[in-house]
Amino acid sequence: MWLGAIGAGSALYAWRESTAVEVREHRLSIADLPPGLDGLRILHVSDTHFPANGDSIGRFLEQVWPLDYD
Repeated sequence: MWLGAIGAGSALYAWRESTAVEVREHRLSIADLPPGLDGLRILHVSDTHFPANGDSIGRFLEQVWPLDYD
């Protein structure tokens, strides 16, 4: 019984992690940066393990599109 509960809990955790989106903002100071790049805002996306359905991708895009990046 416990083994089944552990397996179900692991599956639930994996599903939740695959649909979670975390947005973080970092400010960097870079010496000798060309003036044309001053204030550049970069969007970096990594570790996208979306399930096969489009719902997760849609939720991700709803959170990313409003962000202010170049």
